[in-house]
Amino acid sequence: MGLNEYENSARIAELQDIAALDRLAAEGQPPAVLNRWATREHRTARPGGLRRLLHLSH
Repeated sequence: MGLNEYENSARIAELQDIAALDRLAAEGQPPAVLNRWATREHRTARPGGLRRLLHLSH
Protein backbone atom coordinates (compact mmCIF):
# COMPACT_ATOMS: atom_id res chain seq x y z
CA MET A 1 0.00 0.00 0.00
CA GLY A 2 1.49 3.33 -1.03
CA LEU A 3 1.63 6.34 1.24
CA ASN A 4 -1.07 8.15 -0.72
CA GLU A 5 -3.39 5.15 -0.42
CA TYR A 6 -2.69 4.94 3.32
CA GLU A 7 -3.44 8.66 3.78
CA ASN A 8 -6.68 8.31 1.84
CA SER A 9 -7.75 5.35 3.99
CA ALA A 10 -6.93 7.27 7.17
CA ARG A 11 -8.93 10.27 5.97
CA ILE A 12 -11.92 8.07 5.09
CA ALA A 13 -11.81 6.52 8.57
CA GLU A 14 -11.66 9.99 10.13
CA LEU A 15 -14.66 11.16 8.09
CA GLN A 16 -16.61 8.05 9.10
CA ASP A 17 -15.91 8.82 12.76
CA ILE A 18 -17.01 12.43 12.27
CA ALA A 19 -20.24 11.21 10.63
CA ALA A 20 -20.90 8.85 13.54
CA LEU A 21 -20.32 11.67 16.04
CA ASP A 22 -22.65 13.90 14.03
CA ARG A 23 -25.36 11.22 14.15
CA LEU A 24 -25.02 11.00 17.93
CA ALA A 25 -25.33 14.77 18.22
CA ALA A 26 -28.41 14.75 15.95
CA GLU A 27 -29.99 12.16 18.23
CA GLY A 28 -29.69 14.70 21.04
CA GLN A 29 -26.96 12.96 23.03
CA PRO A 30 -25.63 15.15 25.86
CA PRO A 31 -22.16 16.71 25.53
CA ALA A 32 -20.71 14.26 28.07
CA VAL A 33 -21.67 11.31 25.84
CA LEU A 34 -20.26 13.00 22.75
CA ASN A 35 -17.01 13.80 24.54
CA ARG A 36 -16.66 10.24 25.86
CA TRP A 37 -17.28 8.86 22.36
CA ALA A 38 -14.74 11.26 20.80
CA THR A 39 -12.03 10.45 23.32
CA ARG A 40 -12.30 6.67 23.22
CA GLU A 41 -9.96 4.73 20.98
CA HIS A 42 -10.84 4.92 17.27
CA ARG A 43 -9.33 3.94 13.97
CA THR A 44 -8.30 7.53 13.31
CA ALA A 45 -4.76 8.62 13.93
CA ARG A 46 -5.87 11.98 15.32
CA PRO A 47 -8.78 11.63 17.78
CA GLY A 48 -8.01 15.19 18.92
CA GLY A 49 -9.71 16.35 15.74
CA LEU A 50 -12.99 14.99 17.01
CA ARG A 51 -12.52 16.77 20.33
CA ARG A 52 -11.92 20.03 18.44
CA LEU A 53 -15.23 19.52 16.62
CA LEU A 54 -17.01 19.16 19.95
CA HIS A 55 -15.60 22.49 21.11
CA LEU A 56 -16.73 24.18 17.90
CA SER A 57 -20.31 23.06 18.45
CA HIS A 58 -20.58 24.59 21.95
